[in-house]
Amino acid sequence: LDDPVKHMRGIDEMLRLFATPTIYRRVQDDLVYKGIVFRRDDRLVLPTNVANRDPLIFDQPKKVDLERKVNTHLTFGLGVHRCLGQH
Repeated sequence: LDDPVKHMRGIDEMLRLFATPTIYRRVQDDLVYKGIVFRRDDRLVLPTNVANRDPLIFDQPKKVDLERKVNTHLTFGLGVHRCLGQH
């Protein structure tokens, strides 16, 4: 806690690993994705805590890493759906 940079990285890691927000979306058009049929207006639930542990994005995704310099987690959403209160 004495090192402000590590303190902020620790908070960021906890937000990444223990995210409680969940992203909800509606399907805009009928489609098939990887054999799964989606119909217009189907509701999708996309848990951010699963995305935040993607090994293709995060090296050692289950580890709390206070040296993780780039932490592109989805806890606050993404793009136009990003939380205004993130900062």
